Amino acid sequence: MKYTLSGRLWKEGCELVNSNKVKKQKQTTQADGTQLLQASVDSAFGFVHHPGAIYDAGQKTILAYTCDCWKIAEGGFCEHCAALIANAEACGDGNIQIDAYPDANRRLAQKITAKKAASKSDEKTYSGLTVKEDHILSSGNREVTGRMACAFGFYHYPVLVLDEEKIIDYHCDCYQIAENPGLCPHCAALFDYISEENADKEQDKDSKEDTIKDEGTEEKPEKDTVENKKTEEDGTETDEDSADETVTPETPEKTEDSDREDSSDANNTDHIGENDDTENTDDRSNTDTENQEDDTSEETVKDDGDEEEDDDSDTSTDPGLEGEEFHEPCSMKILLGHNPKDNSSVYWYPNDTEQLVHVNTGIIGTMGTGKTQFTKSLITQLFRQQYNNFDGRPLSMLIFDYKGDYNLSKEDFVRATRAKVLGLHNLPFNPMSLRGLKVKPQLPYHVASAFANILTKIYHLGPVQNNLLLDSIIRAYNRRGITSDPDTWNRPAPTFEDVYQIYQEGTPKQDALYSAMYALHQFEIFEKDPAKTQSLFAMLDGVTVLDLSGYDSRIQNLTVAITLELFCSQMLGSGSSRSNAKYRQLTRLILVDEADNIMSEGFPALKTIMKEGREFGVGTILSTQSLKHFGIGEEDYASYILTWIVHAVPDLKKSDVEYLLKTAPGQAEQLSQEIARLPKHHSIARVGNTDPVFMEDTPFWKIADDIMQTYLEEEESVEENEDESKKEGDSEEKQNE
Repeated sequence: MKYTLSGRLWKEGCELVNSNKVKKQKQTTQADGTQLLQASVDSAFGFVHHPGAIYDAGQKTILAYTCDCWKIAEGGFCEHCAALIANAEACGDGNIQIDAYPDANRRLAQKITAKKAASKSDEKTYSGLTVKEDHILSSGNREVTGRMACAFGFYHYPVLVLDEEKIIDYHCDCYQIAENPGLCPHCAALFDYISEENADKEQDKDSKEDTIKDEGTEEKPEKDTVENKKTEEDGTETDEDSADETVTPETPEKTEDSDREDSSDANNTDHIGENDDTENTDDRSNTDTENQEDDTSEETVKDDGDEEEDDDSDTSTDPGLEGEEFHEPCSMKILLGHNPKDNSSVYWYPNDTEQLVHVNTGIIGTMGTGKTQFTKSLITQLFRQQYNNFDGRPLSMLIFDYKGDYNLSKEDFVRATRAKVLGLHNLPFNPMSLRGLKVKPQLPYHVASAFANILTKIYHLGPVQNNLLLDSIIRAYNRRGITSDPDTWNRPAPTFEDVYQIYQEGTPKQDALYSAMYALHQFEIFEKDPAKTQSLFAMLDGVTVLDLSGYDSRIQNLTVAITLELFCSQMLGSGSSRSNAKYRQLTRLILVDEADNIMSEGFPALKTIMKEGREFGVGTILSTQSLKHFGIGEEDYASYILTWIVHAVPDLKKSDVEYLLKTAPGQAEQLSQEIARLPKHHSIARVGNTDPVFMEDTPFWKIADDIMQTYLEEEESVEENEDESKKEGDSEEKQNE
């Protein structure tokens, strides 16, 4: 499907080129005249990405593309690939076409990722790949497990199940497998290695057969058949025999020494052939020489074993990526504020599962209490700390901005977070898209039904109108060739404009449904051309702000509800986020400012995201002016929240305080009065199961320009000084003793 590279991506690519972020660009002209382009691109927080592309410079068309960034894994086109093309075009006028299909992209990824190393070691190392296990299953199929060295010292473990040379199953522990139905680069590299290994074996086999055939045609000296037979049976040979048999070597006789060497080889198969020079078919009459050689052989085996053990234990660096440090899984560190009593810091560790089971957060405060400043600070710190995410994965954040507190008019916030602000016009994702969703029977109907239900709830449609809308959506799918057959679900989905045109064909009545459809059509909220759309998850890159300000409340809530529904569907279709015993990876975060607007509608997608998002590394931040907006009963959003930041609220009831801050009944009355009197930029924080604490917030204006995060360094230096003082005190006590 051919489409034009967006101006935004071209601009981002040119910015990377102009700032000298594109390094080591290689350009190879292929037999068909196209160019194979490769480069490394420096990105934020020290990350380096490696885009590749097949480019037709004459037609200014990209025929295939790949990159090791997460956007490509989720079906999008990244700024690194855009920079690759921009560098080749010397940042011309753009107007680049993309005519790439998934198979072409996959083949290119295999070609680049699975490039064979200059020489294979006895451990079968292949561009950072080591074959760890290779065995036959009970089914008769072959299962091969690899260990692939990747960026930042990480290792992934691809597994292939093969029927001869055909892949019948595959999996890997990388997130790309979870979010992309195709082979990940690690599985592709393993398969490429196995294929070449099989080819090498076939070539060796043919070569041996040719050698045997050639040897069989050579003339041999005449020998007495009986004498030769007797010699073979006795296991002895004369000097004359040895000279004559140099053309066709006999199998070496098996001595006690060779038994020992065979035993050593069985225990150290990875190093077969290393000590072949110590073998000798001559008679060994010197016992001391035999013992010395035996000791040498045993020491060699022991040393080799030590080398293997050291290699496995050394995870500080990536053997295939010199100079890149191993990135230990840890947690982002967010400075919420300080306790005014002792000036101690209040930290939030969103990856630390010992502190928090999930990161859903509620922020409460009336106008003028510093709620927005605190929330901006929280988002900015998360953006700056994402390199400390589990395995360093970038964190995507989606902000629904009802009042315009995060839009382009707030240049300081946009600059600090490099936010991408989108207005409600031609949003580049398609709410009808089936791409990236969890597969289930009648998937198009489920998507159509969810869209129809959202419009029905917001515009108060009746059952007849709901069915009419649902029928229009299903017909739009059918016109695009999409049916209940899963094989059709990869086809371009219809857009809202397609649905509107079908709806208009039926001469609709002037009713509530007509008003809703007409409003969406006139505002052109979603992109009309499916070729210009991408999956929602691919669009969410860094901090993305949906600027809802200035629109009718129904249009605002409709956009938020549709986006949350699509987000929820793609979340459930993605894989679980990575984790270990202590830390969990965060993948995406949603902030709903003035969340009472959407919570009051009771859309199920928001509750599903809050309830099930933890498994997928998804968290939600809801900011509103009162606790009552979080509802009770079936609409009790508060039950899904573990972190509370409460600013001044005059009408907070004693029962609310007991529920929110988990305090004793005797404390709740006094605490509710103190909350009502909180000064600006002050709040009460309860993180997880910890006791609530009064704190002075860390507002955004204090950290906006502090990109070096010295506010964290100062805290660390204070802690270090305290530790030093404690050590000195302990030392003095010991001396006194």
